[in-house]
Amino acid sequence: MSKLPPGRDEPLEGSRVLWAGALASAAAMAALWAVAAPFPSVAFPPAALAELVINAFPGDAATASIEFLGEWAKRLLTAGVLAASVAVGAEALASAGAAEGPRPYRTGLLLAVLGGLVALGGPPGGIDPLATAAALAAAGGVYGWTAQRVLALARARRVGADPGRRRALRAGLGAA
Repeated sequence: MSKLPPGRDEPLEGSRVLWAGALASAAAMAALWAVAAPFPSVAFPPAALAELVINAFPGDAATASIEFLGEWAKRLLTAGVLAASVAVGAEALASAGAAEGPRPYRTGLLLAVLGGLVALGGPPGGIDPLATAAALAAAGGVYGWTAQRVLALARARRVGADPGRRRALRAGLGAA
């Protein structure tokens, strides 16, 4: 018997919540990139964070890595930051509502605010804060919607189908 209040679902195990957070984070990043790529005035937080890392890196080490990797240095750093962002998005969904269960929209809002702080700390020039905030809010909504749908699918798959119903359907299909 469940001891949860009426209307509350049984909690999902952590790995399913992490996967939901990772998928939602990837979808939100893709949506944000789709807006930021054609509009240079919209900041893309992973690229801004990569710029912050480049600026914080000691000069000799940065020069050596750029000489070794060439034009791929910034691309690989941005890809690493994207992977870390997906991991942060996954962990945020699992951790933000650890006591009461995942809260996708609340987590999406939290991640949008974090992205805004990163974007503000990025390189100055040409960034429209209002357009960036709107794009981040939309990306937070994409995160919440995607995570909610993936979690609902995980709950539905966990419940499973009634075996008696499956036998009846097979018997009906076999007779047809």
